Parts: sequence; C-alpha cells; structure tokens
Amino acid sequence: MTLPMAISATTRWGILLVGLATGIAWSALVSLSYSVPPLQYVLVLVTGFAAVLMLSSTDFRRSRQWMLALAIVPPLALVNGWLRWNFPEQPQAEEYWPVLPIGAVLVFLLLPFIQSLQEQAALRANAVLAALWRNTFTLLATLMLVGVCWLILWFWGKLFTLVEVKFFYRLFFNNAVFPPIATALMFASGIALCRSLPGASAVFRRLVTLLVAAILPLHALVSVLFLSMLPVTGLAIIPTAVSAAALLTTMALMMVGMAAIVSEAEPGMVRYPRIIQWCVRLALVLAPLIAALACYALWLRVTQYGWTTDRVEAVVLAGITLVWTLAMAWQQRRNGAATTVISAGVLALMALCWLVLHAPILDPLRMTVNSQMARYQAGEAVAEWGDVYLLSKAGRRGKDAILLLDKHPEWQSAAVQKRGALASLVSNTSLRLSPEEERARLATHIVVRKGSVAPPVNWWYTPGKSVAYPISECLQVVEPCQSWMMSLREDGTQQVLLFNPASRQLSVFSAGPEGWQQSGEGQLPEDLPALEQADIRSRVKPWRDVEIQGQRIEMHYFDNRMPAR
Repeated sequence: MTLPMAISATTRWGILLVGLATGIAWSALVSLSYSVPPLQYVLVLVTGFAAVLMLSSTDFRRSRQWMLALAIVPPLALVNGWLRWNFPEQPQAEEYWPVLPIGAVLVFLLLPFIQSLQEQAALRANAVLAALWRNTFTLLATLMLVGVCWLILWFWGKLFTLVEVKFFYRLFFNNAVFPPIATALMFASGIALCRSLPGASAVFRRLVTLLVAAILPLHALVSVLFLSMLPVTGLAIIPTAVSAAALLTTMALMMVGMAAIVSEAEPGMVRYPRIIQWCVRLALVLAPLIAALACYALWLRVTQYGWTTDRVEAVVLAGITLVWTLAMAWQQRRNGAATTVISAGVLALMALCWLVLHAPILDPLRMTVNSQMARYQAGEAVAEWGDVYLLSKAGRRGKDAILLLDKHPEWQSAAVQKRGALASLVSNTSLRLSPEEERARLATHIVVRKGSVAPPVNWWYTPGKSVAYPISECLQVVEPCQSWMMSLREDGTQQVLLFNPASRQLSVFSAGPEGWQQSGEGQLPEDLPALEQADIRSRVKPWRDVEIQGQRIEMHYFDNRMPAR
C-alpha cells in the first residue's frame, strides 16, 4: 500500500484559513437567512466547496485544485435548487433540514473521485478507494476532535458560571459569531492534523480490515444457514414488526461489503483455511438470491400500499445491492481476485443514485403523491392519518394533494374526518395558503346564519396574520360553524359572532386598529334549540363598573346573576 505524502506547513495554514473563512461565512449567512431564507442553500454550496478544498488540496497556489473543488458546486446546486422548489416555505425551526444532510452525503460520495484526479495511479479505482478510506478516517477523527473541544468549552463555561462569571458561557454558546467560527476552525484543525499523518489512516484501514476478517466467516455461515431454512419456513414467518426487505438487504450488503474489504487487504494480511474460503465463496454466490428476495418483498409492499419516499429509496438501495452481489458472485470465478474495480464502480453508482433521488430525474416526492392519490381516486384505499401526514411532508405537491383531498371527504377515513387532520395540516406554516384560497376554504366550513348579515371579507382572513383559534377550530369539525353580525355594545358598533356546534362555544369578534380580534366567548347549554329557529338578542348586564374622576374602574363581580327584568 503506497502512502500519500504528508501535506506541507503552508498547506496546513491554508486549510486553517479556509476553515476560518467558512466559519465567518456561516456566521454571516445564518444571521441573514432569518430574513432571507434562500441563503441557507448558499451555506451548503459554501460548505461543500470549502470541504472539498480542505480535504483534497496539496498546494493552494495551483489553480487546478481550485477548479476541481468547484466541480462539487453544480451537483450541490442541482440538489439544493430542487429542494428549494419542493419546499419553498420551509419552517424556520427546520431551516437546515434536509439540505445539510443530503449535501453532506453527496460530497462524501463524490469526493474520492475528485481526489483521485490529483493522483498519478496505475489503476484509478485504487486511488478512489484509498481516498475513501482516508476520508472516512479523517471524518471520524475530526468529529471526535470537535466533540471533545466543545465538551471542554462547555466545562469551562460551567466552571466559571459557578463563581458568577457568565461571560465565557455566553461567549461560547449564546451568540451568533463564536460557535460557527470555532466549529469551522475545529474541523479545519482536525482535517489538517489527519492529512499530516497519512500513516494513521493506513493503520485505521488495517485495523478495520482485521476486525472485518474475523466477522466475515461467521456472517457467511449465518447467511448460508438462513438461506437453507427459507424453503422450509418461508418469509411469512418473519414478524410483521420486522421488515423482511430491510433484513434481507442488510444481510446482503454486509456480506458483499465485508468481502470487498477483505479482498482488498494487503497480500498476506488475511489467510483463511480452505474450508472457510469455500464457505465465504458459497455465501457470495448465494448473496444475489438474498438481494433478489429483498427486491421481491419490496415489490409486494409497493403493489399493496403504493409508493412512498421510503419505499423509493429502499428500492434503489435494494437495486444497488443486487448489482453489487451479482458482480461479487461473478468475480468468484477468478478465484477470489481483488474487487477494487467493482467497489469503485458501486461507489460511483451510489453517488449517481443519490443525485438522481434528490433531483427532478426520479423525484420520490412526485412518485409518492401520484401513487397515493391514484389509489384514493380508484377507490383502492382511503386516506388514514399516517397517509395525510405523509402527504404533508411531500412539499408543494403534497400541499396540492391535501387541498384536493380536503374537497373529497369520500377519500378520507372516518378517523381523519373526526380528528380534523387536514385542517391542522393545511393551516401549518409549510402549507400556508394564499389569501384567496384561505377565504374560499373558510367559507366552506363557516356558513352565515339564515336571515343575518354576512361578516365582512377581512374577518375571514387577514393577510400576514394567523387565523384566530376559534375560526381555525371550525375547520376541524364535520358540521359547519355559523356566523352572524349584531351589536353587543352600547355605541351601536357591529360585532361578529361565531358558533361552533361541536364545542357549543360562542365567540365574539370586534374590529380594532389591528383588525378583527376575539373579544369574548360564552358556552351554550345542550338544551337550547337550533340557532336557525332561536330568537337571538343582546341583554344588558345588571352590574355596572365604577367611574372615579372620569376614569373607569372595571369591576369583577363574584355573582353576575340577577332576576330577569
């Protein structure tokens, strides 16, 4: 195994400067993203470019290395742009989900190929896998370093807090400048340290290889025994709480993954007795059968319950596993030759599939919405609470699906109609409606009492303000609420009254400088007749307030009941 050269002192300082600049960018962009939400996507581009630059550059004076680092920007921009289109109004509490994790995985998968372009290797696949091992070691070691550093800072802050010195705790945790800059410098320091010790990653690879070599024969034996029992027991014996597809896919992935690690070990590092070698080869030959069974189990699930984002991703993973197992089984005809090219090809396939999953090419969100809505329209199923929640997480297409579902009660289960799941989800920030859509939707759930004047248009919905709770509660009941206008004040101004038949609550709204606001409420007894036939009028309260020197003193009486006059 040829070790890469340790980076120079100049490169180490360059990595630290890039980390410092990234931290400053994070501090500035995070503060601005609260007023300009799309800036959170710029954060991913900046972080991805900086990460590739710090992990791959050996000389910051060479323009080629800067151009290679910029190669990560187009795929990141494609993924982030598609996420932004699907989730145009991401809630502030979830502002960096799922942008950062998706971008981080994409960078991790593509980075070895970018790094391999800077090396002179007889076989490009060897350079890709060597870079993958170095990146894995660097990531784990750097995460440990960052965690330990923040633990020490937390300890220091608490230590000084005990003596009433709270400056350090506020500096470390309660400001928007220090945490991102300190974290970025910690990451940069960890990367510089790991790249300065190329032998450490080689030791890490040898250690992992030896551990996997000890586990591989046991897993091969278990896989062979499991397959030998399936003709007798079948997959139906697996408990319903355990996903058969997930179990089978995990078994196949572990088999081919560990076999690839062992086959790529240094000559003489791993030596199995002949019987163990034959057991491992038999398990590798049978691994495609396990992957095929996983694909079959997934297909049965899809035909029964339709597509979801999880099932689309599971099918892609099962497909990658099937390809990998077939390649490893075919490789056994070469008497256990190295599988470097296969491993590099599978890594490229993973990167391509990850990009396709989060781009308009495949788009699991679109597949999910179209599949579930087709099942409802065909009468094959009705929307349960879990289905409604699934649609609420499907972006703008999910919003359109929920609005369409709300117009067709026959597509909803009784539990969904009773709980008002659609109303609560449509009122959610991520599914916010336009003023016209909100007014039209409120008008279908709130009717004007017969013979009464309809409330003004701005009472239904005021743009830029949240709907009052009594109004939004009417969206969650089956029987529509009733509204009408009448005067409840001595000055003759008109108020809006809203009656909820489910809770028997009567709410009063008054117009003020800031629009319509709730100003009172009452509870109607169960024995009152329907409001259509009821005689409704206002009644003056017998107890009055007190006025002293022209100033009104509001009095709260313990008993406001008096004989009727």
